[in-house]
Amino acid sequence: MHTYGQTLEHYKYMQLIAMVYLTLVIVTIVFAGRLVSLSGYPLAVTTTLMPLRFSIPDIFTEVYGYRNTRRLIWFGIFCELLFLALSYFLLHIFKANHTIQMHYEFVFSRLSRIFIACLLAHVTSNFINVYCISKWKILVKGKYFFFRSLGATFIGLTIFTLVTLFILFWHTIPSNILIKLIITTIAVKIIVEPIFALLATLVTLFLKKAEGTDIYDIGISYNPFSLS
Repeated sequence: MHTYGQTLEHYKYMQLIAMVYLTLVIVTIVFAGRLVSLSGYPLAVTTTLMPLRFSIPDIFTEVYGYRNTRRLIWFGIFCELLFLALSYFLLHIFKANHTIQMHYEFVFSRLSRIFIACLLAHVTSNFINVYCISKWKILVKGKYFFFRSLGATFIGLTIFTLVTLFILFWHTIPSNILIKLIITTIAVKIIVEPIFALLATLVTLFLKKAEGTDIYDIGISYNPFSLS
């Protein structure tokens, strides 16, 4: 059992994992509004990536602790905001010819709404997810990460799905299509999540050995709005 104390320089893989997470954050904010058909049911194309986006904070919390994951989540939100601001600046300040400009505006026109949806979903679902991972770890003395990740991610993904889809598609698509979209999205995430939970378990075992750390969040503050 380890507590906080090591500096960033002691960790070999923390920065790499953080960059992978931030890449997923940007990809999902760009493609969040794109729908495809799965056997007649609507499905957001980012659905299959979302379990991975939640598995990385699970891994981060299990290996590096809740406090480091809290910073990771807020940095992800900051990167989303920065991406949105830079995209808006480049799109409206440096305009291309009419046809190209029209295509870019079509793709990026909903980014503000997507960011608001993802921001609200982040603050709720991600922090609930990693809180469960951290608290359950203490409760079961570090055992059963696969089941802890599976349960926590299911809770987080369900909240994230409900928040984002309602904000993104309420009054933009018929209610019956929205309900189908929510059901299909949650169902697909449930099906693929055990695969990501297994991969996360293997990665966690590797990282604990490679990093020489296994942090238990005993006596820390779980305030999601603190960066300390």
